[in-house]
Amino acid sequence: MNTIGRRVSVFLREPRLLKSVQWVQLAKESSVADGATVRKVKSNPEITAKAAQSVSTICALEFHRDRIAAVVMNRDLIVEDMRIRVLFDTPIKYNHAVFIEKNIAAAHALPAADIYVQEDKPLKKQASFARIYTLVNQSMTTALLNKEFNQTKNHKVYSINKAVVDKYFKRIIGGERVSGRSIVQDVIDQKSSFAPSAHIQSRLVKNYYDDLTSEDQAILSNCVILAITFHKLVLGNSTELGDKAWSHQEGQ
Repeated sequence: MNTIGRRVSVFLREPRLLKSVQWVQLAKESSVADGATVRKVKSNPEITAKAAQSVSTICALEFHRDRIAAVVMNRDLIVEDMRIRVLFDTPIKYNHAVFIEKNIAAAHALPAADIYVQEDKPLKKQASFARIYTLVNQSMTTALLNKEFNQTKNHKVYSINKAVVDKYFKRIIGGERVSGRSIVQDVIDQKSSFAPSAHIQSRLVKNYYDDLTSEDQAILSNCVILAITFHKLVLGNSTELGDKAWSHQEGQ
């Protein structure tokens, strides 16, 4: 049994050890071994080959009850912009007029990109008010970004399943989704085994460390991870691990 197999068997026998697992080390050890299982995935709506070829930049979005996070990444996997737009400073009750005003302002403040991408997350039957408000923000912003659809018939916003992102970056450990900050730290240090050529511009790194709370760092990290996944598994523009995996699948 290889090193990874031995560790997994120990974890299965001793669930409490999962709390002390070194996420970064485990991810690096398993990424190459499991790379051949990665295959290209479809977005929702499915992006056409022509549309995919025309995309130079994508903006990955993450929505919360009180804020929207955005990360712009180009085809070379270089992060060009990272920002968080606060919608509400304090919790408020739902008011459609207030929500639409805040989301219109937020949509106009989002960085420009060819397309915008987000995660599809399952909705539990007993959703909290925070989750419902998050979906309201997401729906409003998506509609605002797609305002020209009737004329162009081209979608501006695409999504991929949350599970696809988690599987590609191996973010589920012990049934829990681990923070993306460790993954993004590898990108900053240029040590990422998932995206060796990914890069975050130095001015953005400085802002990430100096001006953001740990919570906002985690939110923006999710956007960076989503952007990398979409570029690799949907647009198919990289020659790194993801493309080698597709070639492996196609040759079988």
